[in-house]
Amino acid sequence: MKFRLDPAKSRLEALLFEDPRTNNSGRSHDHVVVATGWEGQLAWDPDGVCTGVVTLPVAGLVPDADADRARHGLSDPLSAVDRELVGLHMLARDQLDAARFPTISYTVDGCVAKDAGRWVIVGKLNLHGVSAPVPVALTGTFGPQGLELKGQANISQARFGITPYMALFGQRRNQDAIQILIDIKGSPVP
Repeated sequence: MKFRLDPAKSRLEALLFEDPRTNNSGRSHDHVVVATGWEGQLAWDPDGVCTGVVTLPVAGLVPDADADRARHGLSDPLSAVDRELVGLHMLARDQLDAARFPTISYTVDGCVAKDAGRWVIVGKLNLHGVSAPVPVALTGTFGPQGLELKGQANISQARFGITPYMALFGQRRNQDAIQILIDIKGSPVP
Protein backbone atom coordinates (compact mmCIF):
# COMPACT_ATOMS: atom_id res chain seq x y z
CA MET A 1 0.00 0.00 0.00
CA LYS A 2 1.06 3.54 -0.67
CA PHE A 3 0.28 6.39 1.71
CA ARG A 4 0.49 10.15 1.34
CA LEU A 5 1.47 11.64 4.69
CA ASP A 6 -0.78 14.45 5.90
CA PRO A 7 1.10 17.36 7.55
CA ALA A 8 -2.20 18.94 8.66
CA LYS A 9 -2.95 15.91 10.86
CA SER A 10 0.66 15.10 11.79
CA ARG A 11 3.50 16.52 13.88
CA LEU A 12 7.24 16.38 13.39
CA GLU A 13 9.14 17.99 16.25
CA ALA A 14 12.65 18.29 17.63
CA LEU A 15 13.50 18.83 21.29
CA LEU A 16 16.82 20.48 22.13
CA PHE A 17 18.05 20.97 25.67
CA GLU A 18 20.52 23.33 27.25
CA ASP A 19 23.72 21.83 28.58
CA PRO A 20 23.42 21.75 32.40
CA ARG A 21 27.22 21.58 32.78
CA THR A 22 27.76 25.21 31.75
CA ASN A 23 28.43 28.10 34.13
CA ASN A 24 25.22 29.84 33.07
CA SER A 25 22.99 26.78 33.09
CA GLY A 26 19.42 27.82 33.83
CA ARG A 27 19.81 31.15 32.06
CA SER A 28 19.39 29.54 28.68
CA HIS A 29 16.36 27.68 27.30
CA ASP A 30 15.31 24.25 26.23
CA HIS A 31 13.64 24.37 22.83
CA VAL A 32 10.92 22.70 20.78
CA VAL A 33 11.08 23.11 17.01
CA VAL A 34 8.10 22.12 14.85
CA ALA A 35 8.42 21.28 11.16
CA THR A 36 5.93 22.94 8.82
CA GLY A 37 5.59 22.85 5.05
CA TRP A 38 6.83 19.27 4.80
CA GLU A 39 5.59 16.47 2.57
CA GLY A 40 6.05 12.74 2.50
CA GLN A 41 4.98 9.39 1.19
CA LEU A 42 5.42 5.84 2.39
CA ALA A 43 4.90 2.52 0.63
CA TRP A 44 4.34 -0.36 3.05
CA ASP A 45 3.12 -3.84 2.32
CA PRO A 46 1.81 -6.50 4.72
CA ASP A 47 5.14 -8.37 4.53
CA GLY A 48 6.87 -5.40 6.17
CA VAL A 49 8.67 -4.09 3.09
CA CYS A 50 8.62 -0.31 3.15
CA THR A 51 10.15 2.61 1.28
CA GLY A 52 9.46 6.30 1.28
CA VAL A 53 10.71 9.81 1.79
CA VAL A 54 9.87 12.83 3.93
CA THR A 55 11.20 16.23 2.85
CA LEU A 56 10.95 19.45 4.79
CA PRO A 57 12.18 22.99 4.18
CA VAL A 58 14.63 24.24 6.78
CA ALA A 59 12.91 27.65 6.54
CA GLY A 60 9.70 25.89 7.67
CA LEU A 61 11.13 25.06 11.11
CA VAL A 62 9.25 27.03 13.78
CA PRO A 63 10.93 27.33 17.19
CA ASP A 64 9.32 27.71 20.59
CA ALA A 65 5.67 28.57 19.92
CA ASP A 66 3.97 29.09 23.28
CA ALA A 67 1.54 26.16 22.84
CA ASP A 68 4.35 23.81 21.81
CA ARG A 69 6.48 24.77 24.81
CA ALA A 70 3.52 24.29 27.16
CA ARG A 71 2.66 20.89 25.65
CA HIS A 72 6.21 19.68 26.38
CA GLY A 73 6.36 21.22 29.85
CA LEU A 74 9.19 23.57 28.95
CA SER A 75 9.79 26.69 31.01
CA ASP A 76 7.80 29.88 30.62
CA PRO A 77 7.03 31.14 27.11
CA LEU A 78 9.82 33.00 25.37
CA SER A 79 9.39 36.63 24.46
CA ALA A 80 8.80 37.45 20.81
CA VAL A 81 12.33 38.85 20.64
CA ASP A 82 13.86 35.67 22.10
CA ARG A 83 11.82 33.48 19.70
CA GLU A 84 13.02 35.55 16.76
CA LEU A 85 16.64 35.30 17.93
CA VAL A 86 16.34 31.52 18.35
CA GLY A 87 14.99 31.28 14.80
CA LEU A 88 17.78 33.44 13.39
CA HIS A 89 20.50 31.49 15.23
CA MET A 90 18.95 28.15 14.19
CA LEU A 91 19.05 29.05 10.47
CA ALA A 92 22.45 30.78 10.64
CA ARG A 93 25.58 29.62 8.86
CA ASP A 94 27.14 28.14 12.01
CA GLN A 95 24.03 26.03 12.72
CA LEU A 96 21.66 24.62 10.06
CA ASP A 97 23.05 26.95 7.38
CA ALA A 98 19.67 27.22 5.65
CA ALA A 99 21.15 29.19 2.74
CA ARG A 100 23.44 26.28 1.74
CA PHE A 101 21.24 23.40 2.92
CA PRO A 102 17.60 24.47 2.42
CA THR A 103 16.02 21.04 2.92
CA ILE A 104 16.13 18.13 5.34
CA SER A 105 15.03 14.72 4.17
CA TYR A 106 14.58 11.23 5.54
CA THR A 107 14.66 8.31 3.11
CA VAL A 108 13.08 5.07 4.31
CA ASP A 109 15.00 1.99 3.18
CA GLY A 110 13.15 -0.69 5.14
CA CYS A 111 11.15 -1.74 8.18
CA VAL A 112 11.88 -4.29 10.88
CA ALA A 113 8.86 -5.64 12.76
CA LYS A 114 9.43 -5.93 16.52
CA ASP A 115 6.02 -7.30 17.48
CA ALA A 116 2.36 -6.46 16.79
CA GLY A 117 2.14 -2.75 16.06
CA ARG A 118 5.85 -2.00 16.67
CA TRP A 119 8.54 -1.42 14.06
CA VAL A 120 11.92 0.10 13.57
CA ILE A 121 12.15 2.10 10.37
CA VAL A 122 15.58 1.91 8.80
CA GLY A 123 16.58 4.93 6.78
CA LYS A 124 18.94 7.82 6.20
CA LEU A 125 18.60 11.37 7.44
CA ASN A 126 20.06 14.03 5.15
CA LEU A 127 20.79 17.07 7.31
CA HIS A 128 23.28 19.88 6.81
CA GLY A 129 24.70 18.19 3.71
CA VAL A 130 25.45 14.93 5.53
CA SER A 131 23.56 11.68 5.06
CA ALA A 132 23.66 9.15 7.91
CA PRO A 133 21.59 6.17 9.04
CA VAL A 134 19.03 6.98 11.73
CA PRO A 135 16.71 4.22 12.99
CA VAL A 136 13.25 5.32 14.08
CA ALA A 137 11.24 3.28 16.61
CA LEU A 138 7.50 3.48 15.82
CA THR A 139 4.21 2.13 17.05
CA GLY A 140 0.91 2.29 15.22
CA THR A 141 -1.22 0.84 12.47
CA PHE A 142 -1.50 0.84 8.72
CA GLY A 143 -4.07 -0.57 6.36
CA PRO A 144 -6.75 0.33 3.81
CA GLN A 145 -8.18 3.01 6.14
CA GLY A 146 -4.85 4.80 6.49
CA LEU A 147 -1.66 4.99 8.44
CA GLU A 148 -1.02 6.25 11.98
CA LEU A 149 2.47 6.05 13.46
CA LYS A 150 4.10 7.54 16.55
CA GLY A 151 7.66 7.30 17.68
CA GLN A 152 10.99 8.94 18.14
CA ALA A 153 14.62 8.99 17.14
CA ASN A 154 17.68 10.51 18.69
CA ILE A 155 20.42 12.20 16.70
CA SER A 156 23.73 13.86 17.38
CA GLN A 157 24.29 17.30 15.88
CA ALA A 158 28.02 16.57 15.61
CA ARG A 159 27.30 13.52 13.45
CA PHE A 160 25.84 15.93 10.88
CA GLY A 161 28.67 18.46 11.10
CA ILE A 162 26.82 20.87 13.37
CA THR A 163 28.37 22.32 16.51
CA PRO A 164 25.62 22.79 19.14
CA TYR A 165 24.69 26.43 19.66
CA MET A 166 26.76 28.27 22.25
CA ALA A 167 27.12 31.83 23.48
CA LEU A 168 29.27 33.76 25.94
CA PHE A 169 32.35 31.73 25.01
CA GLY A 170 30.61 28.48 25.87
CA GLN A 171 29.07 29.58 29.16
CA ARG A 172 25.69 28.91 27.54
CA ARG A 173 25.25 26.07 25.11
CA ASN A 174 22.89 23.36 23.92
CA GLN A 175 23.51 19.65 24.30
CA ASP A 176 24.63 17.73 21.23
CA ALA A 177 21.68 15.29 21.38
CA ILE A 178 18.37 16.12 19.70
CA GLN A 179 15.21 14.11 20.28
CA ILE A 180 12.98 13.82 17.19
CA LEU A 181 9.28 13.18 17.91
CA ILE A 182 7.06 11.75 15.19
CA ASP A 183 3.27 11.58 15.07
CA ILE A 184 2.22 11.01 11.48
CA LYS A 185 -1.02 10.15 9.74
CA GLY A 186 -1.45 9.26 6.11
CA SER A 187 -4.11 8.39 3.59
CA PRO A 188 -3.96 5.56 1.05
CA VAL A 189 -3.00 6.56 -2.47
CA PRO A 190 -5.17 4.75 -5.03
